[in-house]
Amino acid sequence: MKKTLLLSIAGLMLASTAALSTHSVSAYERYHYTNYYKNDSRYLRQGGREALREAKYAAELQIRNLLNQYHVDGEEYNDYFNSYYRQARQSWNVEQVNSVINNLEKNLQARQDDN
Repeated sequence: MKKTLLLSIAGLMLASTAALSTHSVSAYERYHYTNYYKNDSRYLRQGGREALREAKYAAELQIRNLLNQYHVDGEEYNDYFNSYYRQARQSWNVEQVNSVINNLEKNLQARQDDN
């Protein structure tokens, strides 16, 4: 009786270990393919080119620096920032993000020349 009980316990342990290891592998694969932070290849590029995501994050700082450089403040600061940052975040490529920054700089320069 003890021998049968031990064999059945060993069989259950073996079966549960196999089930857990199979489940763990599939969980790992699911995690690997759906976790975007794990697989950075879609964001990082070869040859020193800036990825779109990085350009969009950098646009926030560039816009803030330009607005501070041209002494824009108050409600006007918020309007400029919200407008240009929204355009930068909606861009489809790095060139469009850079174009938004250049347009802001031109507009701020024209605004300064008018004053």
